[in-house]
Amino acid sequence: MAFKKIVRPTLSVNTPESMLHDIRTKRIEGPLARQADVWREYVDTALDLPDVAIRLPTGSGKTLVGVVLGEWRRRKYEERVVYLCPTKQLVHQVVEQARTQYGIDVAAFTGSKSEYSAEDQNAYRRKEKIAVAPYSALFNTNPYFNNADVIILDDAHSAENYVSSMYSVVIDRRNHAGLFDNVLEVLRTCAPQINLTKAIEPISINSYAWMEKVPTISLLKSRDFLTAVIDAGVDGVPSLYHPWSTIRDHLHACHLYVSVGQILIRPLLPPVHVHAPFSSAKQRIYMSATLGNGGDLERITGRPKIHRLKPASMTDEQGIGRRFFVFPEVALGEQDTEALINNALPIFGRALFITPSDREANERKQSLESKSKMKVFKAAEIELSKRDFTSNPNAAAVIANRYDGMDFPHEECRLLILEGLPKAANLQERFLLSKMGCSLLLNDRIQTRIVQAIGRCTRANSDYAAVVVKGNEWLDYLLTLDNTQYLDPEIQAEIEFGERQSEADPTEILDNLRIFKAQAEDWLDANNEIVSIRTNKVKNTPPEMLELEKVVGCEIKYVQALWRMDFMAAFDQCREVLTSVVSPTLKGYRALWNYLAGAAISLAYEHKQTAEDRSQEYYGEAMKATVAITWLVDLAKSSGAVASAESKQDPGLPAMVEKIEEHMLALGVKNNRRFNDEQAKIMQDLASSEAKSFERGQVALGQHIGFDSDNSEQMAAPDPWWLIDKRTCVVFEDHSGATGEVLSVEKARQAFCHDNWIREHVSGLEADAIILKVLVTPVSKVARGGKEHLRDVHHLTPDEFRGFASNALGVIREIRQSLVREGDLDWRARAMASLESRGLTPAAIVSYLCSRKASDALAEE
Repeated sequence: MAFKKIVRPTLSVNTPESMLHDIRTKRIEGPLARQADVWREYVDTALDLPDVAIRLPTGSGKTLVGVVLGEWRRRKYEERVVYLCPTKQLVHQVVEQARTQYGIDVAAFTGSKSEYSAEDQNAYRRKEKIAVAPYSALFNTNPYFNNADVIILDDAHSAENYVSSMYSVVIDRRNHAGLFDNVLEVLRTCAPQINLTKAIEPISINSYAWMEKVPTISLLKSRDFLTAVIDAGVDGVPSLYHPWSTIRDHLHACHLYVSVGQILIRPLLPPVHVHAPFSSAKQRIYMSATLGNGGDLERITGRPKIHRLKPASMTDEQGIGRRFFVFPEVALGEQDTEALINNALPIFGRALFITPSDREANERKQSLESKSKMKVFKAAEIELSKRDFTSNPNAAAVIANRYDGMDFPHEECRLLILEGLPKAANLQERFLLSKMGCSLLLNDRIQTRIVQAIGRCTRANSDYAAVVVKGNEWLDYLLTLDNTQYLDPEIQAEIEFGERQSEADPTEILDNLRIFKAQAEDWLDANNEIVSIRTNKVKNTPPEMLELEKVVGCEIKYVQALWRMDFMAAFDQCREVLTSVVSPTLKGYRALWNYLAGAAISLAYEHKQTAEDRSQEYYGEAMKATVAITWLVDLAKSSGAVASAESKQDPGLPAMVEKIEEHMLALGVKNNRRFNDEQAKIMQDLASSEAKSFERGQVALGQHIGFDSDNSEQMAAPDPWWLIDKRTCVVFEDHSGATGEVLSVEKARQAFCHDNWIREHVSGLEADAIILKVLVTPVSKVARGGKEHLRDVHHLTPDEFRGFASNALGVIREIRQSLVREGDLDWRARAMASLESRGLTPAAIVSYLCSRKASDALAEE
């Protein structure tokens, strides 16, 4: 047989632009100005830098920029190049574009390594083609791509999930029930200061917000037991075994978080320095429509310094495509909002629903299938190909917690319904937001997810889509200037215009949707108004971002030092962070790093790397930074630290305010409807003489003012109870609808015995907790023989209880007025001061409820 001819490259490789010009099989006219500007700046300033970031707005040809750069480096420098995408669907999309549009042959790698074709493997190995693969093909414990010279990360903002997943053990309560329970049992023994009883309670809407972080020292005390339990539990479960194998011997560098549905164990930042297939590459190129500020890209990727290209032709003022925002809950209730969505579906034919979780996605799918004739697709059904969806004129795609990586441009879909704000992607982010008040730290990450979410159906200048926003979180965030000022002017204008148009009845909103869909003349006038609004908008950047950007290298060095057990080096990096971060608005972030410093110096002392354990000093500083962080206050106290500024305050007040915040955010703070309805319903129920109604109002009032509150239908169970804290519980015996003047002996005996029932049936209380019994009755006498049962029972009349409720609801209404966002530590401090001045602290409430003994109030008949 004849020898195979070796084909030599004939294209110009002087620049990426000249190479593309020489590709005669391409089907594009040539690069846009901004694409060419990126290549020129890259060649001039970033050719040999290890980490380079390129920001290109959606619709500006980001894929062409990346593929051409990769192909040019492969040809010019004979390098192995891997182009990474978030999903398999995007891999196929990039491959198709490269081959059919750009005239560049690439090799596609999807599925398991055993499914990779030998031809493609040889082409990549011999540097004849660049490889296109999903992130998971590189970020795993045994990747095929272990010798890439250049790694291009498309949609780099998505990398966090894939990079951190290598070092994140996520134990799900539903899927790994046995392991979940066993880990909890170990933690309950080794971390007694953390109340973990909620983690084993039935999952409900009221319990969803609860979470805790196990202190580092407690985690390490349980290390041996924990390792044995997890070793046994992950065997045969690849999704747990592989990440566990990466962190098993590095628990000293990890944090453990617990919620009612999950346990997460992971480092603060991903230690990618130990993942050679990524860290050993000659260059990493990050491409995204939004790169963020404050060092967030560095935190996501674990790389300390990423050079950002800034071509002069780049602008944020004009967006890509046009969105018509609809906020139905500005004017409508939940039922009318659902009716509006159902009536909007036939106008557009195809619709995309994005929900915050699989549970909500399943509920939405069932609702659509029961109320309409639409064909409903889940994400897995359209990941490889959208053809079945896009070819059906009456279809809905329902996707859970996916805010990027799946696009529906042009006529594929013109209606997007957002049902859950993508704020926290995992328990660590939830902890930083809700427990530590670090919203600024995650500000850019949240903004990026929002921009990605609202842009699923607008991928080019000619695209247009209606965006229906549903849910309190979305409403509170997008209709608050404090948040939207950091978005691009185009988006700010679209949101402002949409809010104005949403103050209408359903018929008017539907008419506007029809006009928008038809792009009729009336819409042209509306579009001009959006452009006019845009001229007065400016994208702001929080000034604190400069401080956060300055210290990101220290954060990464801290993680690297912990990983190698150099605890003094880790401690030094904590001090570097604390030296540079001084803004008052970053007090939660300072508190976090004071805590981390305390944990690091304690570990250094334990491992004889220092002669003095100064952890109390740093835990105390963390507590003094803000008493609004309940988790840190409890930790500092358990370590023996004392903060004088906090000593006179009711110790239960911070936890109470935190729960009030959770409850108010769940009701929504931008729209008053649900909040007003709940307050009105509480007073209506308490005004009732019917026992069940009064008890229902009592439970709701307890939740409204920041307590864990519940009731039971069991035989011999008491009426509602309020858990003030883990050491105090108030339990009620309601006799509010009494028609006579005398309390029976049986009622008196029931009230007397309620503490026994509470201790036996209510979780979350310590063994020696105080159970306070309160009898609510209008009667003035007790039957003969009943008074002896009322010695330890307290008394209120129903009117007195209603008066207390009215005052409490008024105070809650007042402090709610200034609540804007989750984890606002300044708001928490003001709320605590208001509650204290109005006599509504936990101690003051208990004092009022228990101010009168029933044995003194009721005369014996």
